[in-house]
Amino acid sequence: MHSGRAVHHSDRPPLTIVASAGTLDTPAPRQRRALLCPVKLSRSPYIVPPSTNGDAHAMSDDNKDMENTTPPVSPVYEAKILFRQLKPFPVIDENNNFKIETEHFLDSANQIIDAIACFGKLFSPIVRDMRQNVQKITNKYNKNETLFKYLEDLILKDKDGNDNPFDTVTDGLLWLKRAFEMIEQFFRNVLEDETCSEQVKPHLKKAYEECLLPYHGFVAQKAFQLLQLYLPSRTSLLGPADSNMDNLKALEEFLTLFRTNLNHLNEFYTKHDLHRTYKA
Repeated sequence: MHSGRAVHHSDRPPLTIVASAGTLDTPAPRQRRALLCPVKLSRSPYIVPPSTNGDAHAMSDDNKDMENTTPPVSPVYEAKILFRQLKPFPVIDENNNFKIETEHFLDSANQIIDAIACFGKLFSPIVRDMRQNVQKITNKYNKNETLFKYLEDLILKDKDGNDNPFDTVTDGLLWLKRAFEMIEQFFRNVLEDETCSEQVKPHLKKAYEECLLPYHGFVAQKAFQLLQLYLPSRTSLLGPADSNMDNLKALEEFLTLFRTNLNHLNEFYTKHDLHRTYKA
């Protein structure tokens, strides 16, 4: 088949798999946005079928030795989400009047949404909904970036500085917060799973029931039940257990500020009576 080599035996042997040694080039991984979805790399093996006639060239002793001593080539798996590359959510302290910087929040929000997009095409409705809510905030922010430097002011004021009633932007941030709470709780459940189970569906189910289920009607609930069936495995999301310690540490650090921002928004919405409980 390849390189003029074949197997010469009187009896029909089983298929012999030989890893390509430089004859097949591994394509360079495609660059993905923000490098959130590294490609699964593997050197493609090829199959050498047995000889079907007695005239095939015999394999040299050197090549036989190489075949017997060369270990099989295993695929190399990388995490779908590299948390070290995500921009952490903003710090909330006296340096920013204990408010959330809008532009920083939007940058971090877009990156975590990009990460969720790595879950697969079936999650595109959730991703699209989150992107739309981020865009609502972005559009208002662009109208007066100075006045809306902080997310709280963007919610409470209109572009001219007047008091702002509950509007589509306030509602959009409310739903974005709920979706983010589910995402944060899901990853925290995965991180705290002492069994390191490859099956992460129970972690998402629990996060959904706590954060979004109370606000979803029948149709939305059924749609989400379908999505849970197509979750990537723990290794696919975070990387192999023997090499993902830095990613786990980065995830833990990322979740700390993520949760701080969500708690702050919850307190803000409660203080200004902005929570709404209608179902989607």
